[in-house]
Amino acid sequence: MAFLSNSFPKKEVISVSPEKTVTEAAYIMLKAKVGSVLVLDNNKLVGIFTERDLLNAVIAKDLDPKKTKIAKVMTPNVCTIDIQETIEACYQKMNETKCRRMPILDKNQVIGMITMRDILRRKMEEVDFENKQLKDYIYTS
Repeated sequence: MAFLSNSFPKKEVISVSPEKTVTEAAYIMLKAKVGSVLVLDNNKLVGIFTERDLLNAVIAKDLDPKKTKIAKVMTPNVCTIDIQETIEACYQKMNETKCRRMPILDKNQVIGMITMRDILRRKMEEVDFENKQLKDYIYTS
């Protein structure tokens, strides 16, 4: 059973404050090559801003991204996962909540982000390894 704590390398948390504008957040996302940023207020997680938020809450509503604050268009009540949880538990929680991105917490502090793509990549590595082991067993017996 694989745990998040020893399965994923620590990555820099890409975040913005709720007072940043949508344009500023989009620029940070572009530079970091990510599809979302966490919204932190004094290191406390208060939301997430995603490409979908940009499309649905800003562009579709014809808001000015240079003037619109992230606090107005972010998704609050973010689904999170504890660092001590298993990858399987994370995958299940993502499926149940329909979240594709989930901040990883350690003692209620954000320490990273995991995506469905990260989990699927890990699962494929496990399947490939198991497949190789089975083939080696079959052909060496």
